[in-house]
Amino acid sequence: MKIKHLDIKAVIFDLDGTLLDSCKVWFEVDQNFFNKRGREVPKDYGKTIGTMGLAQAAVYTKETYGIEESPEEIFSEWMDAVVSKYSDEVELKPHAREYLEFLAKNSIPMAVATASSKVMYEPCLKNNGIYYYFDHICDVKKFKNGKNTPELFIHVANLLGVKPSEILIFEDTLHAIKVALEAGFNVCSVYEETCHDEEEKKEISSLYIHDFNELL
Repeated sequence: MKIKHLDIKAVIFDLDGTLLDSCKVWFEVDQNFFNKRGREVPKDYGKTIGTMGLAQAAVYTKETYGIEESPEEIFSEWMDAVVSKYSDEVELKPHAREYLEFLAKNSIPMAVATASSKVMYEPCLKNNGIYYYFDHICDVKKFKNGKNTPELFIHVANLLGVKPSEILIFEDTLHAIKVALEAGFNVCSVYEETCHDEEEKKEISSLYIHDFNELL
């Protein structure tokens, strides 16, 4: 199938900031977490942990900022703050559902590669009616480097049985975009209002969109 100028046989989606309009939730969680401890959110904190799973991010946060609580307690605090929001409040990015329907009608296999935890994304995808579009849903739990290396993307490509050069990855995080491109994938960068790297994303990516409607 042609997606713009690219010949594509399968698609991999990130979730937060790509299919899901959830980044504002995490911005609030970060603010509350540090404000509770009498601090401001460190510069580029969200960008740094955005490619990590929550467990890895909890370890990083404790070690980097000298947080008193254990990584397990930090993880638990974050989960308490977001699980209900993912279940009840987080919605899709504009026209995301329509684009998934379009790909399904064209028999394009779809998968997810996310840094989110299953307890968050599974009810969210089901509530928004898109869970069953995906052949595979993989998170970073078993990949200690998160999306800082291409292991997760390559694992999903192998599950799909498609070469990286014939896959289009939809991502919103600059570092993950760079990792995927270096591993030979095509990448469509998705605009995210909480991200400050839009110009560089646009410059390096195979495609760049503000809205999935641009691909319909």
